[in-house]
Amino acid sequence: MAEHLIHIVGNSSLQNELLITYLAKETGFQITNSAKIEDVALAESRNDDSKLLLIFDCMGVPRGEFWAQSGLQPVLNSSQVMLALLNVEPGQGLEKEAISRGVRGLFYVNEKPALLSKGIVHIIAGELWYSRKIISQCLLEQGVAYKTPLHHSVKLSTREKEILIEITSGASNQEIAEALFVSQYTVKTHVYNIYKKINVTSRLQAMLWAAKHL
Repeated sequence: MAEHLIHIVGNSSLQNELLITYLAKETGFQITNSAKIEDVALAESRNDDSKLLLIFDCMGVPRGEFWAQSGLQPVLNSSQVMLALLNVEPGQGLEKEAISRGVRGLFYVNEKPALLSKGIVHIIAGELWYSRKIISQCLLEQGVAYKTPLHHSVKLSTREKEILIEITSGASNQEIAEALFVSQYTVKTHVYNIYKKINVTSRLQAMLWAAKHL
């Protein structure tokens, strides 16, 4: 089984040190930090099968030049690295662009530590961490433009359709399991089968597929 590592990048060293102490205790994951993105050893360069969640501290990075100045492109291009954003200022409109670039989730300025911990666990589990409102807006705006061919031969079971509808609402596997009175293992199995049938590899792609085809 692949090991999950968490690395926080940002200049707020004291804040990040305190955050690391809290998150390591709450999640049990190995967590490190550095001031610069260049200091991060991506999974491909480590020659192992570990998976890295990189949490980028947005504090001090201008919104208008965020993607150019952040140096995150190598991370976005990596198949072994999951990216989340920390200390995002509300109202900047960064959410939709982050989703389109494959960012797994974001945490706002002054986010409660308990919510940070919960979000990290969900992201590590392969889920997105955005508000349902943001996800719904992205579905409405991007659904028409989604280019996956219509699969006339795709036949989803009634249960698979129920789970896919829950996914489009932004529900986590745990929330789906509770809503449908099944185990999380059962949900994970159905999600795997859904992805395979509709030829997608992520929750966002599944949402966009559902917006176009259901």
